[in-house]
Amino acid sequence: MPSLAPLLASQLPHRWTALLLPVLVFSLTPSAAQAASLEGTWKGHWVGCTDGFKGTVHARITRCDATHYKAVFTGWAFKIMPYRYTSILIAHKDPATGHVHFRCTQKLPIWGCYWMKGTATRCTFSARYHTDDHVGYFKMVRQ
Repeated sequence: MPSLAPLLASQLPHRWTALLLPVLVFSLTPSAAQAASLEGTWKGHWVGCTDGFKGTVHARITRCDATHYKAVFTGWAFKIMPYRYTSILIAHKDPATGHVHFRCTQKLPIWGCYWMKGTATRCTFSARYHTDDHVGYFKMVRQ
């Protein structure tokens, strides 16, 4: 009876290809697990375009419902003044890119009316903001 070893050895690459190809295709296909989400812990910096000030920013974001997220921002302004404020972000996911677009409007002590608009991917959070007197942006990465 002939040995099956040469036959199995010659078919091994094809069998591995047949087994690994679906796994590879699935891992490259966007899924709910891979899609962007605002939820999580973020870390980065902010820059004031009006005055050149800059500082650190951290955010802890939790989902409230399908379109609302609670974001608690903390950090340092002017390297000497700690800050903390909470915002409710209104968000929607772009089905074409999987990115999350968000915005908020609120009153903040000292700064007055505050507007923010931005986009988050799986790894990055970028937003532009403005108040009655200031304009700037912040960029964060997921921790």
